[in-house]
Amino acid sequence: MPLDGYGDLEIDNGTDLDCIAVLTTLADETVVSVYVQALSQVTITGIRDGVYKLFFMLGEDWDDAQGRFTRKTEYHVFEDTFPYTTTQTTATIWSVTLHPVVGGTAQTEEIDPNRFPRVK
Repeated sequence: MPLDGYGDLEIDNGTDLDCIAVLTTLADETVVSVYVQALSQVTITGIRDGVYKLFFMLGEDWDDAQGRFTRKTEYHVFEDTFPYTTTQTTATIWSVTLHPVVGGTAQTEEIDPNRFPRVK
């Protein structure tokens, strides 16, 4: 699925681990994956209208051949979905943090590594 829409997803990784974030369809088909270094932020732009899920993997020492971190690896998915809708005057922008924040409402669930979607 091309990134030719108008939605954005801002990801703030305030942890001391690196991250691979994977935006998927509701059927867990990968739309896009991004690398977010520890203590940094990334914005995915061009998200088409639809409803998506966000998975993320935290860890150290990325192994490109294996497609995973080799140390301190954790696998998570946000419990809520991310709906995107564009009108003539507005587009959806979501912001998430991968670390707890005061007043934050998003919940994540730790998942089995076999449930983690394909990184592309």
